[in-house]
Amino acid sequence: TRPADGYYWKRYGPTSSIRRCDLHQIRILGCQILEALYFLYENNLVYGHLHSGNILFDFEQTQSIKLLDITNAIAGVSSKYRCYYSNLKYIHTLEQCDIYAFGRLLYELSTGEECPISLYTEFPSIIPYPVQEILSKIFIPSGTLPTLQQLLNEPLFQVTYSSGFERFQLKLNTKAKEAFDEIIRKARERLENDHIKVSLFSIPKNRLFSLQRI
Repeated sequence: TRPADGYYWKRYGPTSSIRRCDLHQIRILGCQILEALYFLYENNLVYGHLHSGNILFDFEQTQSIKLLDITNAIAGVSSKYRCYYSNLKYIHTLEQCDIYAFGRLLYELSTGEECPISLYTEFPSIIPYPVQEILSKIFIPSGTLPTLQQLLNEPLFQVTYSSGFERFQLKLNTKAKEAFDEIIRKARERLENDHIKVSLFSIPKNRLFSLQRI
């Protein structure tokens, strides 16, 4: 809550409400976020709740990023961007939800503001061109989204870590695998149902009435 006394807010509050990242910061943070997502999905885990409020990161880059609210998908919590996923029929899985959300996050890192619409065809000039190239592959009206591996292979996210980097695997027992498979199935069903609802709302009332009679 903003303090009532303007003097203390002026002295101790943030100097600016907008903070953008430079291209180097976007490269490092983007690569780490993609690696975290890749680890989850490669090990049969799920996420589906990627947004700037669920990420802890250090602008000094002394520590790796951390994803928060990992259990949201397990608990069945709706994603922040569910209203956007519902309108994009090529999004069928939680992984694709996170890939689309990653595009929105790149926009936010570049501009300091949340992306105001679901898709962009022309990007603000403030967004670095290498980032625009990535966004043009994610913000698509139709078609197929790039995979996490394809995004990691993009030149923008080719990062060499001074301390080295090693991927490892997480082994789940049979019951855990079955539980996550069920979560994935339910998430897919929810996305499909959302797409159907959006399609029904987009049908003119007279046309919908005739379909119901048939």
